[in-house]
Amino acid sequence: MARKLGPLTSIPGVGLTTAIVVVAKTNGFVLVENERQLASYAGLDMVQHQSGLSARAMRISRWGNVRLRTALYLPASRQ
Repeated sequence: MARKLGPLTSIPGVGLTTAIVVVAKTNGFVLVENERQLASYAGLDMVQHQSGLSARAMRISRWGNVRLRTALYLPASRQ
């Protein structure tokens, strides 16, 4: 567990509680192969909604795990 928490807690703004939530919600990163997959699972990937000729601005998809997204968003908003 310390091997997985150490690199996460070295990120500015990420404490022990956030690192534990991330490891728990990703099942210890067992099925995560790269950063893009993790961002998509958390719902932090960028999408652009289009309909015909209309295209809206890019925003996060918010289709992923809401608890993981919240755990990652709160430390980022405090920086």
